[in-house]
Amino acid sequence: MMLRIPSKKSSPLAYKLLIYILLSSSVITLAITSYQLYSDYQNDIGLITQRFWQIKVSYLDSLSRSVWNFNEEQYEMQLKGILSLDDVVYVALVTPKNKILAAKGEPEVEYIIKKTFPLKTEDFGKTVDAGRLVVVASLKRIYYSLFRKVFVILISQGIKTFIVSTIIILLFYFLVTKRLWTISGFAKSIDLTNDEYLKLNKGAGKDEIDLVAGAINRMKKELKGNYDKIKQMNLQLESKVAERTIELESANIKLEKLATHDSLTGIYNRRKLDDLYGKYWQHACRNESALALGMIDIDYFKHYNDTYGHGMGDTALKKIAATIKESAKRPFDVAARYGGEEFMIMLIQVDYSGFKHILERIRKNVELLAIEHKSSDVSDVVTVSIGGIFIVPGDDHVPEKNEYFRLVDNYLYEAKKGGRNRIVCAKSLSRRPVTSVYSG
Repeated sequence: MMLRIPSKKSSPLAYKLLIYILLSSSVITLAITSYQLYSDYQNDIGLITQRFWQIKVSYLDSLSRSVWNFNEEQYEMQLKGILSLDDVVYVALVTPKNKILAAKGEPEVEYIIKKTFPLKTEDFGKTVDAGRLVVVASLKRIYYSLFRKVFVILISQGIKTFIVSTIIILLFYFLVTKRLWTISGFAKSIDLTNDEYLKLNKGAGKDEIDLVAGAINRMKKELKGNYDKIKQMNLQLESKVAERTIELESANIKLEKLATHDSLTGIYNRRKLDDLYGKYWQHACRNESALALGMIDIDYFKHYNDTYGHGMGDTALKKIAATIKESAKRPFDVAARYGGEEFMIMLIQVDYSGFKHILERIRKNVELLAIEHKSSDVSDVVTVSIGGIFIVPGDDHVPEKNEYFRLVDNYLYEAKKGGRNRIVCAKSLSRRPVTSVYSG
């Protein structure tokens, strides 16, 4: 038997439904496609922006030092690393006098995003201008990807529209129109309450759905009550589940913070410091960079509590903790309460002079808080003594943390023994002898 597509006269509702589906589908498809393309474009732009941020975080400090120290081999290698990032086509170092110091890649003139980073570094505690880093990213890949997606969508939508149109007409005719007569007769014979039937007018312009309207109306009336009850129960259940979920998430956040943060000062606790130590050591080994530890002790803090009370002592601890955290302000710098009136800082990606500068900044900033301390033997305000150690790992061995914690505690003791309100720090190359350096 030959398959024949039903005509508009034999199944008018099928054609009406088809028209509405095609129109609505086209509008929705256009809206979704536009949004998807826009979203993909923004995501690609976001990835490029993320790469710029990655360059800023991962390369800028070391690149600034390399340029300032005229380390050509190092900054050439760093430029190659930046150029290897996706979509980056050109990178250049420009001196403060606008002369190109070094460049990699080929700059393009269209469809690009250009980003300029100032190169700043510290030289003997002062910030100096080492020049600029210019990075150019190409948008050609993004535009080509969007064009390809549009082409694929148009082709696939055209094929899909043709297939769906044919299937809708055939399915609706065989699954709905031809069966409506049978369904209508069956539905009219069902009556759960009485023997009355809905009579339909079969005037001109009527379509197939009129034949089952009466049966659907009767079933809807009977089912509506149960449906409303079930819907209300579902809403109540969803509301309870949502409330419990929010409570559980809030409890988890609080538990996590209690496990990793000091309850009084709000900075990391000793447990979190211990957890981060091994990770930072491995980072220093992989990158052949330094790990710096600093231990801070509040001078004559017991006398302070005896004089002003523990309430004022807690307030002072909070202020000093906030000052330490602000002084070591890079995102990956670690500030933690070590115990009592002692605090620790842990730094990576820092040189020895920068480490000493940060320790001095902490000491000075605490002193600038001007917290009155009449019972101190060293100053009229609260001060701190600091011990520090600058470690350059020589292998992948992670030493027992107490090994270096004990060293930094010894230097803190020397700072206190030397008169307090001062810094004693040391520089160590793996297991080589340690040389101490004192500063007041």
